Amino acid sequence: MARLNKVKLLFGPYKPPPLKRGDRAYCLFRGAPVVVTGCTDAPIPWPLCHLAGYRRPCGRGILVDDELARAICHESVTAVKYWWGVSRNTAGRWRGAFGIGRTDNEGTHRLVLGAIQVNMDTRGDDGRV
Repeated sequence: MARLNKVKLLFGPYKPPPLKRGDRAYCLFRGAPVVVTGCTDAPIPWPLCHLAGYRRPCGRGILVDDELARAICHESVTAVKYWWGVSRNTAGRWRGAFGIGRTDNEGTHRLVLGAIQVNMDTRGDDGRV
């Protein structure tokens, strides 16, 4: 399966919240108010934040709002990694926080079916590679 096909967003487009540095918001992943500190340089630029109310910034990372939560719940980990510029570990922790298992969503299901189809296409009539 081609790389672009693996990272294709099935339920986009996703629009980042109109926040700027210093704005306050609520992060669904952290379950707490946060302060916006900047923006990612990922293919879909998204606000960066840290927990509000601390002298030293802690709990830093990408703001998970309703729109990003929608992507986490519907898109594959591969797509989330690519478009939001996060690691597999981060995407997996986000999915776990929203109760999404390894293969519990449409994006991952599409990739699994695509891999099966590629495997079937490479086999001969006798079932061997």
